[in-house]
Parts: sequence; structure tokens; C-alpha cells
Amino acid sequence: MGKIAGAPGKFVATMDHSLHPGPLLWGPLKSLYEADRIALSDDARSNVQRAHAFLMDVVQSGRTV
Repeated sequence: MGKIAGAPGKFVATMDHSLHPGPLLWGPLKSLYEADRIALSDDARSNVQRAHAFLMDVVQSGRTV
């Protein structure tokens, strides 16, 4: 759970929704869509970084995909 500023000098708790690799049922997916904040798990962050590196290699190579 994180904290964000509410009224000046006051903080309110916020619920962080965590996204993990793997299948999701409709309910948890809908709660992620409606969430103000989503935290990536370490595995999810690693997957995003690996996919980004792959896409950058493709773009830099000039290959057609």
C-alpha cells in the first residue's frame, strides 16, 4: 500500500494493484483497469524490459516484422 498527499500535510493510503505474468480472470483484470496505480512485479518488469530490448534490436536492424 502506498501513500499520496490528500489535504495539505495529510496523507491517505492508496491501494497498489500488482500485475504479475500469467493469466488473469475477468474480475482481477477489471480491477487493474479501474485502478489509479498499478505496480509491476519484478517478473513482469523483467518481461517488459526484455520485450523492449528485443523491439529496439528489431528497429535498429531495419528488419521488417
